[in-house]
Amino acid sequence: GFLSGNDNPMQGEEAFTGSDEGSSTGSWGRSFIDLSALGAVANSTIQFRWEMGSDGCNGRIGWYLDEISIYNCDEPLSVDEFTSLKESLQVYPNPSNGTFSIKNRQGLELVKADVFDINGRLVQSFNLSSASAQELKLKAVSPGMYFMSIYTRSGKETVKLLVK
Repeated sequence: GFLSGNDNPMQGEEAFTGSDEGSSTGSWGRSFIDLSALGAVANSTIQFRWEMGSDGCNGRIGWYLDEISIYNCDEPLSVDEFTSLKESLQVYPNPSNGTFSIKNRQGLELVKADVFDINGRLVQSFNLSSASAQELKLKAVSPGMYFMSIYTRSGKETVKLLVK
């Protein structure tokens, strides 16, 4: 389908609405939406809103959302740049008791690190420096899997953390 409505800034853009004619167990549909219709450019802040309702499948309520990706096609990141960011940062020990170190091998300008639980809730934030190594202590966390997003001036790297 297409988005419509007099006050909808995305009017006329493709969107997934209605039924994807899936089986009673559900099936996956795919939507690609060009956010440039909103005037979004590199490093823009965007917000998403989903309105969920009955999916028409025996009156069951709900939808699945998976693999939401946002791309900036104006400024592609080269493979070398992507690899160097990943290889420039090391988080250790992993697994740990909640204390992790970040090794900054290339002198990157580190900004901050956010730690999220498995449900995507922010657990703790850390301001970082460009030091070659920094220790981060998670406070009052339960054992399990977490995700740490490390923000640099040139990008972001997310790593899995295991707390034992």
